[in-house]
Amino acid sequence: MGRERDGPDGEADRVIGPALAAATCARRLAAFGLAPGAVDYDISWHGPARLGPLRPGSEATVQALSGLMAVHGRDDDRPRRLGLEAGSVAAGLLAAQAVLAVEVGRLRGCPVARVETSVLQATNLLLSHYLAAATAVGDVVPPSAGTGPGPPFQTSDDRWFEIEVFDADAWKAFWSRLGAPAADLGGAWTAFRARYYRGTCRLTPGLHRATRSHSFDDAAAAAAACGVSLCRVRTYSEVLEEPGRSCGNPSIGSDFGPAGPGVAQEAVTGPGSAHASSSTGSPLTGMPLE
Repeated sequence: MGRERDGPDGEADRVIGPALAAATCARRLAAFGLAPGAVDYDISWHGPARLGPLRPGSEATVQALSGLMAVHGRDDDRPRRLGLEAGSVAAGLLAAQAVLAVEVGRLRGCPVARVETSVLQATNLLLSHYLAAATAVGDVVPPSAGTGPGPPFQTSDDRWFEIEVFDADAWKAFWSRLGAPAADLGGAWTAFRARYYRGTCRLTPGLHRATRSHSFDDAAAAAAACGVSLCRVRTYSEVLEEPGRSCGNPSIGSDFGPAGPGVAQEAVTGPGSAHASSSTGSPLTGMPLE
């Protein structure tokens, strides 16, 4: 458990690490109508990593140990901490997924005693696709498009936004509406669409000049007209005030089928691993992927 004082926006007493992970897990489970304590779960800083019991835990330390700082700082060629507690929140989401798997397993006749994960394990999971790209055969990392920064983009009224688009024509139409140089769009598109697995996104300065010449409402209207998803970047305080909620009314039903004869679990630990007491089965063994 931990608390951090004097955060990036000046707020004090911010919950971090396992405490934040536990709160995230509880909030996630509440959307499914699961009361706290329905399943015993433990979230630590380092999990099974051999770092010693006296090794201090912190979000910054975990981001450094996992390599998340290195990936986040690729554009600047130096490690850079994420301003948000990405690892701590990821641990809470991972724990919630494990608890839901346990509940499904119980309905299928597969009892599980407890769930364990850690901030470090969850942060490593966040990096899995970067590792896949880095170790793939062949050139999967396209060259940089320019010398300017990547997203987010600033508007003339000093607001910031991110965009998401999977279609090259929609990308071109959006930037054309904002007056970006046509010669910049091809290379920028290649760099933009590869940013998730590359961990870097250098764009041409012309794109940023284009957004700074329009208001946020103008950019949002252009995005809507071109089929581009646009989202305003919120401050840390705004995220804490309205973290977002699950859509609809999710629930766990009972039509899952049996987990198999003789399946019993003592614990589910870490991302995707389990320790069985009388079988090699797990709470979701045999369930279809869809």
